Amino acid sequence: MADSMKMEAIQAEDATKNQVEATTELQKTQTVDTIHNDEAMKVLANYTGDETWTEKEEQNVKRKIDRRLLPILCATYGLQYYDKAMLSQAALFGLRTDLDLQVGNRYSFSASIFYLGFIVGAYPAIVLAQRFPIERVASAIVCVWGICLMCTAACHNWQSLYAQRFFLGFLESGISPMFMLVVGQFYKKDEQALRMGAWYCCTGYVSIVSPLINYGLGHIHGALSPWRYMYLVAGALTILWSVVILFFMPPDPIRAKGFDERERFIAVARLRTNNAGVRNKHFKKEQLFELLLDVKFWIVFSMAFLIMIANGPVSTFTPIIIASFGFNTLNSLLLVMPAGAIIGTIEWVAPYVAYKVPHMRAYLVSICEIGTIVASLLLWLLPRDSTGGLLFGAYVLATFGGGYAVLMGMQIANTAGYTKRSLASSGIFVGYCLGNFVGPLLFKPEDAPRYAPGFLAVVITSVISALLSIVYRMICVWENKKRDKAGTLEAFEHAYEDDLTDKTNPQFRLQRAKVCVCVYGPAEPEDSLAHHGGSQLDRVQRNMPFLAGRSVPIPGKDILSWMFDEPKFDQDKAVYIDAIDPARCITANQARVLIRQLIAGFHAAGVRPGDTVCIHGFNSIYYPILFLGIIGVGAVFAGTNPAYTQFELSHHFKTSCTKFVIVEPGLLPAVLAGAKESNIQQSNIWIFDNQNEAIPKGFDSWRMLLNHGERDWIRFDDEQVSKRTTAARLFSSGTTGLPKAAALSHFNLVAQHILVNEVHPVPYETRRLLYLPLFHAAMVPAAHVAPLRSGHTSYILRRFELEPLLSSIDQYKLTEMILVPPVAVAVLKHPSLHKYSLKSIKVVLCGAGPLSKEHQGAFQTILGPDTSFTQVWGMTETSCVASKFYYPERDDTGSVGRMMPNLDVKLIDDNGRDITAFDVPGELCIRGPTIISGYFNSPHATKDAVDGEGYFKTGDVMYCDSKSKKWYIIDRKKELIKVRAFQVAPAEIEGVLLAHPQILDAAVIGIKKHDEPDVELPKAFVVRKLGASALTEEQVKAYCGERLAKYKQLTGGVAFVDAIPRNATGKPLKRILRDMEKADAAKGAKL
Repeated sequence: MADSMKMEAIQAEDATKNQVEATTELQKTQTVDTIHNDEAMKVLANYTGDETWTEKEEQNVKRKIDRRLLPILCATYGLQYYDKAMLSQAALFGLRTDLDLQVGNRYSFSASIFYLGFIVGAYPAIVLAQRFPIERVASAIVCVWGICLMCTAACHNWQSLYAQRFFLGFLESGISPMFMLVVGQFYKKDEQALRMGAWYCCTGYVSIVSPLINYGLGHIHGALSPWRYMYLVAGALTILWSVVILFFMPPDPIRAKGFDERERFIAVARLRTNNAGVRNKHFKKEQLFELLLDVKFWIVFSMAFLIMIANGPVSTFTPIIIASFGFNTLNSLLLVMPAGAIIGTIEWVAPYVAYKVPHMRAYLVSICEIGTIVASLLLWLLPRDSTGGLLFGAYVLATFGGGYAVLMGMQIANTAGYTKRSLASSGIFVGYCLGNFVGPLLFKPEDAPRYAPGFLAVVITSVISALLSIVYRMICVWENKKRDKAGTLEAFEHAYEDDLTDKTNPQFRLQRAKVCVCVYGPAEPEDSLAHHGGSQLDRVQRNMPFLAGRSVPIPGKDILSWMFDEPKFDQDKAVYIDAIDPARCITANQARVLIRQLIAGFHAAGVRPGDTVCIHGFNSIYYPILFLGIIGVGAVFAGTNPAYTQFELSHHFKTSCTKFVIVEPGLLPAVLAGAKESNIQQSNIWIFDNQNEAIPKGFDSWRMLLNHGERDWIRFDDEQVSKRTTAARLFSSGTTGLPKAAALSHFNLVAQHILVNEVHPVPYETRRLLYLPLFHAAMVPAAHVAPLRSGHTSYILRRFELEPLLSSIDQYKLTEMILVPPVAVAVLKHPSLHKYSLKSIKVVLCGAGPLSKEHQGAFQTILGPDTSFTQVWGMTETSCVASKFYYPERDDTGSVGRMMPNLDVKLIDDNGRDITAFDVPGELCIRGPTIISGYFNSPHATKDAVDGEGYFKTGDVMYCDSKSKKWYIIDRKKELIKVRAFQVAPAEIEGVLLAHPQILDAAVIGIKKHDEPDVELPKAFVVRKLGASALTEEQVKAYCGERLAKYKQLTGGVAFVDAIPRNATGKPLKRILRDMEKADAAKGAKL
């Protein structure tokens, strides 16, 4: 029922959780938050702009990251391979003879010992990268290894070369794991393999450039051997490049230079779909143990080991093998270049195919291994005079590199938890190192030129790794299906929370090719090394009969023509009556004249179609007349709460683009202050003196607008015009932030009235009391449309007061009552209830939140025996009611009825997938003639709220009972607080609190009093700044009292805490705060 009828405030997520579990989780989360577990949370929490973004914005951010990051990664990794592979090219220019490496396996071991250093250095490097800025660690490592590389020129025997190669491996070991982490911190799962391939393929492409450099250096005939010049030049280039890394490498989206606040927010927030943190400085032992027990890690480790055995002949022996075909030294060096081009291309193409083609990752690893198997067999078995075939084998031998590039991306994407992912990155490189250590030792001098034992080993290990890839895929499929059967679908709300791992987060799913953020629409389970089994999705019934039955035609007329051109009742009937002074009333004919006069007056005052006119005042019989006069001139109505402060008024005026204001004299000061901030001219402000108050000097009464004769309203009879012509901008807070202006069209309001009142006409005269604020979405159809369309007699109270409400029902024998839970509770507790009779009521419609069965039953006893007391559901964005029971139906089960005709609904899971089925809970999405087209001047909020099929995502979790076809609300996703039927956005109060000079952090939730479970009150959890321990609850309340409307006050209290737990979105973990409140309430109850 409009915003006041929407169950907007979040309930406790698990009503069955006992107190021990709640306390345990609370303690765990508080501990994590206190040490600021993930720095990404800070970025998300501190961002105050629009938290949605377009696909184009994300693409721009991604391209910016690519431009700034990939050149650094590619050049660095290319230099690394250039430096470590220098050995094979230097061997052609005398290194083996100068350093006595031709004896036994000395040359092979000089290549292998490099990877012993790799193994020893990988873990320290990744620990340094986790504890210190990664760009500084990388720069220092590259600089020192450049120095170490230059020292190779000083080696004069094989022992000194061994030492140099070990330390070079030790220094270079950290680059690959660090780069894997960096890619994981900048890119989403489906983007990672391609970026891994981008820098990994440089191992091949650098082999095009390095032979040319060394070919030139090989012609030097100086005091040193040519191979020594090669190392000196390579080392100098590496040292220079370390300076570039230090100043230009972006470390992570949090600290990267050149990004504005919004770009940084998008860069961090979009990684939510990875279900892994961005950066975390704290080592977690439990994640180490989890990794060691993870069979998938050991499979990937084994694959890395087996695949890299083939790298021995590639990185250490390729120039020597090519020379064995009969080519001289320099030509052998040049013939390495095609191999580099082929290898680099394969290492790029394989990740690209993995990115583009669903379900291919595991298969790609196997396909790349097949290429290595074929090449090994050619080099082993072909005659030595088959030069073409042998060269082909040498060129395609390294196809395993493409599979390894895919494997790296697969490992990172399938591992969550910063510590676990860091260790997994190091672990895969330990396997990489062991394979590279063993590989060269299998190629012994005595086996030249065929190296039969070595190539046989490569064939065997490649076959095993190809099979392991398929086994890995099967395990992933099994794990995903197991999680699906457990009832938890893939989602991302716990993406950063508590730094969850892939094992501890039940919403984590193993590698997909594409993951869509819900901002853009439903996620597509297109690719998976573990294909989503679909055990729940198989139950989806797309064509369920959720509609209420027949489709009802909705005219495309403007509201006033639809009301007045074909009258449905006696136009001399009084439709608006002052409940306190019934002599003050307005008939339908009088209303028509007044509206036409106002249209003429508005037009004379300069009000034009599309302008926004705001009414700031309490209820009055003239309020609906002003509303209809505003839309009759083609302008847009925007009402405000009389309790608003100047700050809230300023936001309202600016958001709705208000140009004209009608205000009660007692409320003028706040309006003037807000109007000044919003550039509203004083001449555009009229006084709403509906109580015959004095007109302030310098202002005119609204009645002056009646002195310009009559003017007809703007007419149209076209459905499309009706849909795009806004009648009212009613404010809704949505899921977060300050209120947004929902644009309700003429078509929306006409459809709302027809579907609520004309589909099933009632057999009695409708007489209502309008006591809720008339600016409110709950009242717009009932107060401004129904009386003049259908003749509903409407008694109007200036403001809500319980005694006048009860006496009016009794005095005027009202037949319908619009109720909200707090009013229902107040009526039941009123000491004078016995004085009044409510037996005349035929229908009670209750919204704004759930009313307990006990209270509903108690209220039923004070009504007539045939009275229908039912609950309804709706929201501002549905123009008010969306589901209801039609008279004379009754219900005592807590249902909100059935969806009205013409409304099409579906249910989605947390990942945006359609799970529509009876008895299956999901977020309700709805479309139809009563649903708004979007939020005024807020395209991002509109895009976030409306999916690609035009369904509005309500944020309410509901289900439809298969037997009764009744709808039930079981959860409320939106974190709004309902206070006396008004919705309060916690973020708005939090913004005020955070402006306090002595408050460091704050979060607000709605709490329920144990003796009044239907009443919600705002409560703040506050973190004081250092030195502000003297700040008291009373001071905080007083501070908010000066800046917020009365119903937004902290009537639930203020609790001072050490830290605010925060979740993946960077917002407070409200369920933890609610658990804290429950624990405190339980302690209080025991006392």
